[in-house]
Amino acid sequence: VTAILGPNGNGKSTILHILACAFSPLDNGKGENYKFSEFFLPNTDATWNGSNLSINYSYKDSGVVQNVKDREYKKTEVRWTPRYAQRFKREVYYIGIEKCVPMIESERKQSKINYDTHNLQSNEINTLLTKASYVLNKTYTRFNNHKTSSKEFIGVEIPGLKYSALSMSAGEQKVFHILKTIYEAGKYSLILVDELDLLLHDLALQKLIEVIVERAAAKKLQVIFTTHRESIVERDDINIRHIYNSN
Repeated sequence: VTAILGPNGNGKSTILHILACAFSPLDNGKGENYKFSEFFLPNTDATWNGSNLSINYSYKDSGVVQNVKDREYKKTEVRWTPRYAQRFKREVYYIGIEKCVPMIESERKQSKINYDTHNLQSNEINTLLTKASYVLNKTYTRFNNHKTSSKEFIGVEIPGLKYSALSMSAGEQKVFHILKTIYEAGKYSLILVDELDLLLHDLALQKLIEVIVERAAAKKLQVIFTTHRESIVERDDINIRHIYNSN
């Protein structure tokens, strides 16, 4: 688990964007498939032409690091090279800041929203509820899936109250999304989280990192997140990297 710290505008999110585009999904379709143009969209002030970067790919075999190769990526006037089909395959998930937007703020319907509710039950869901209860200091008892004619979203229950993502706080919604991702991701997945601390109370943040570290160790996950929270440096269970601007 790696935390990337640094002042605003120094490229923390850019690193995550690059890593999100550095792999193709697995052959069985697991993982997300991002293209450089999704994060580095040409516009009037930035065509990105001539931009280039190098990534060193490596992996561990029986605990021994094996270097695969350095791969150069660059943007020509036409496209990013090399072709995406030549990327190495890995299960990758990117959780951006847009996942922090409360659902009620993105919902444009002004009349009653009707949805069907299906309760989800499994060992993984029970673990998810336990971990969410620990992080957010609530007692979650059920995890639901709600479906309208056009969308699906989550819902939860606590003693005496049942509510959907439409009534969740932004931080609560974010924690459930992160936990659901890390508990559903396959072994050796790469999970990227931009601004992990955004909208979270410091105690909730520290507990969330504790859960992430535990899950990463159990499933051999690689988790990389950006943050502005300096209290992170006091932890000794994660890898800390600072990024700074040079001339």
